[in-house]
Amino acid sequence: MQATPTLWRMLTETDPEALTGLRVLVGGEALPPALADALAGAAREVVNVYGPTETTIWSTAAPVHAGRPVTIGRPMANTRVYVLDADLVPVPPGVPGDLYIAGAGVGLGYLGRFDLTAERFVADPFAAEPGARMYRTGDLARWNHDGTLDFLGRADFQVKVRGFRIELGEIETALAAVDGVGQTVVTARENVDGHSRLVAHLTADGEVDVSSLRAELSTRLPGYMVPSAFVIMDALPLTANGKIDRNALPDPATVETATVPDTGRDPVTEAERALCEVYAEVLGLNKVGADEDFFALGGDSVLTLRLVGGARRAGWVVTGRQVFRNPVVADLAAVAAPVAPAVPTPLSETAEEPLISLAPGQLDQIESMWRKRR
Repeated sequence: MQATPTLWRMLTETDPEALTGLRVLVGGEALPPALADALAGAAREVVNVYGPTETTIWSTAAPVHAGRPVTIGRPMANTRVYVLDADLVPVPPGVPGDLYIAGAGVGLGYLGRFDLTAERFVADPFAAEPGARMYRTGDLARWNHDGTLDFLGRADFQVKVRGFRIELGEIETALAAVDGVGQTVVTARENVDGHSRLVAHLTADGEVDVSSLRAELSTRLPGYMVPSAFVIMDALPLTANGKIDRNALPDPATVETATVPDTGRDPVTEAERALCEVYAEVLGLNKVGADEDFFALGGDSVLTLRLVGGARRAGWVVTGRQVFRNPVVADLAAVAAPVAPAVPTPLSETAEEPLISLAPGQLDQIESMWRKRR
């Protein structure tokens, strides 16, 4: 039986005995490791299949075993798979690239869509037969050293956040590998000021401590790839085809506080209270705790300038260097100084200065030059 991971998860949660003796084929979406373990422990056999309709449905396959990494396996018979860079040059194992599929399963193109056909069905420079074509899947993948393929997500899910180009699929894969995490979707949400931040929507098997989750991700990903907001949901929204509907994911700002991360300790000092409000305003968040990190919440060098200006308007002086050295609210509040009140200077004590000052001799020289030119 073949179904998407979303539907297999529903079956494992509602009627796991139905999997007994069943040969399970999983496709259509990335297979989360936790679901792979559950299926492998209940079904007779589990195979993770991958392939777009344009290459006749399935192009690669991989057996799934509990406790083993989930891959999309190797090419099927009469199928060739390439992982290429932007110049159509094969990349070495471990390096992400664009996934292309060639072989007997590649279709002829899209009916009546010659422009789209030319864009996606391109000449195969590696084929022995003349006129052969390969299909550009729009997916990202990388070869493992054992000859299997890792699926990394859609190329059009590549985003740029805080100056870094990020593959959202890599974050989803790392997030799904954390114990207790079920389905995951990571998106880049743009604030009203045009700045983007990473938001993770996920389901969980029980209680999830967001602080621990963020700390775990920090050991697997660079800091700029760790989401700044996490939304815990009972279930992710689905399309009519049973796939995750990214367009229906809720904005963190509209979700009840019980489903968003704990903001931590409330501010105590006057400086902490002021800076918590400035952090929230600059980052577009409802609330920020005193132990929150500016850059972990999505701050960058441009927003740092806004933070410095917002702090001054709130009555506190901080510098950009202090923000980088003390990104946590409490630490920054400890080095912040109150804005000194401006002392107006009496008008009577202000010396009047001419618009230009000239010595008498210089004035005579200018007058003499002017007369000569006349």
